[in-house]
Amino acid sequence: MTAFAWVCILAVIISLPLGLGVLIGMAAARAERRTALATANDNTGNLRAVQNLARHSRPETTSRYTRTKERTLRAVVESIDY
Repeated sequence: MTAFAWVCILAVIISLPLGLGVLIGMAAARAERRTALATANDNTGNLRAVQNLARHSRPETTSRYTRTKERTLRAVVESIDY
């Protein structure tokens, strides 16, 4: 069952106005998309492939779905020759 379906069921159970239930469902779907794209980027390290998967025309849009890991940042800092 999709997140949207669950939200609609919950809206009926707890008597939320349907409009609010739809908004919550949209937020849940967006969170699922963000997690899926970030995980795909974490696992592959291929931002271009994730961009194609997300059907984004600009890499800047896809870069919002990336998570920078602490070890990656540390490696970048350590690679700089002062």
